[in-house]
Amino acid sequence: MVLSTKAVGPVRPAKANLPYILDGRVSYTRANLFEAVDASLQRLQTDHTDLFQLHWPDRSTNVFQ
Repeated sequence: MVLSTKAVGPVRPAKANLPYILDGRVSYTRANLFEAVDASLQRLQTDHTDLFQLHWPDRSTNVFQ
């Protein structure tokens, strides 16, 4: 079995009135990606996943800085 989850977003500015997507934020940041991972782990009641995907990838996000 492979356990996977994903982060939704980022939202285009024209759609930024959707508060349930990244709490209305319009791009990924290192902080909100870590927040999304932690929230997924809590919802899944586990301490790891095998795969974490970005839905609608924001290729400009650098999580290593």
